[in-house]
Amino acid sequence: MPANAKAPEQKPPNEKLLETLFNAALLRCFKIGEVTLYTPTSREEYEAGYDARVVGEGAFREMHLQFKAPRLTPGFGFNVYLTPHQHERLRQPIFHDSAYYIVSTFRSFKEVQLAARNAKNDPLEFRAHYVAVRVHCLPLDARAVEYKRNFHSVSAREAKDIRSRCGEKIKRVEPITDECWMSGATLVEQFTDSESRVGKFVQPGSPDGLLGTTQRFSDLVSLSDDFGGTSLVRMMERLLDE
Repeated sequence: MPANAKAPEQKPPNEKLLETLFNAALLRCFKIGEVTLYTPTSREEYEAGYDARVVGEGAFREMHLQFKAPRLTPGFGFNVYLTPHQHERLRQPIFHDSAYYIVSTFRSFKEVQLAARNAKNDPLEFRAHYVAVRVHCLPLDARAVEYKRNFHSVSAREAKDIRSRCGEKIKRVEPITDECWMSGATLVEQFTDSESRVGKFVQPGSPDGLLGTTQRFSDLVSLSDDFGGTSLVRMMERLLDE
């Protein structure tokens, strides 16, 4: 590269890629038939407020996940803007302890590739690159979430200074307490723990309907705006490989 050339600008992965890879990694945690991943259509997502619903068989727990792609800020920081009508919907009592914003600590597609390459040896580590924020912990007028990561680590375990920015014109900033956020790996681990607060129990015959359609691998690979399709398929095969 010429001495006077500018370094290429970092660009974080897009929301659909982050969602697809997280869901693929999540499904690896369960045996076939233990859980089903439902994804609403675009219109259903607008009305329901979430991107994915994770449900199990019989009397089961469920989670509602809304993925957000962050904008990069100085000092290894990230900023995620919330959608007001969506946020209001997910703060309703029926979603208490089951709705989470899922964001990542990746700052480039190269970091995603490296994490996916290592996922086969340590599947939990890939999910550790995500941050899960309890929607119910955020104020109703929250409009953004900001956080930072450690310089040397992509892992969400090193996330810090997590705050919500509130008000239509960001009138105040409030800290998000430790019990209101966790890494994606911790979210999945606690979802399977009957003593945890992650997810809510749904009994057979519940009036809650299953919204959306089951996610298939063939659907997952038909992404992605500016990322190489072959590389994406290989990453997903690695994540789903038993």
